[in-house]
Amino acid sequence: MKILEVSWKNFNSYGNQIQRIDFENDKGDLFLLLGGNGHGKSTIAEVITFALYGKIERKNKNDLPNRINKNLWCRIVIKARGKKVEIERGVSPGLFEVKVDGAPYDTAGNANVQDYLELELFDIPYQVFKN
Repeated sequence: MKILEVSWKNFNSYGNQIQRIDFENDKGDLFLLLGGNGHGKSTIAEVITFALYGKIERKNKNDLPNRINKNLWCRIVIKARGKKVEIERGVSPGLFEVKVDGAPYDTAGNANVQDYLELELFDIPYQVFKN
C-alpha cells in the first residue's frame, strides 16, 4: 500500500479549510514530518489512521472534530494491489465512501466494507498499523 494523497478539514485543531498533502508527485520513498510541539504532526498521523481504518486508539470518534466547526472530513487516496482506492470519511454527519479505480465500491454481497479494505487491499491490520 502506498499513500498518494491525504486531505482533511475540521480534524482536531485544524480548521474549516481543506489541508492537503500530495505524496504522488514526490519521488521519495520516505517522508518526514517536522515541526515543533503542538504544530499538528500527531494529528496528521491520526488523519491517515482514521481515513484508512475509521478509528483511532484511545480516542472517541466524536472527540475528533474541531470543537468550533464540527463536520470532520478526510479523504485518502492509496495504491494497493494494483488498484487506486479513494476513501472518504466524516463525522457529524457520518460519511464513509469507498471508490476502487474510480467506481463506487459495490457493497452488494459484501458483509463489511472495512474488512474488505483491511483484508483484501491494505495487507496491514489496524493493530499493526497503529504501532
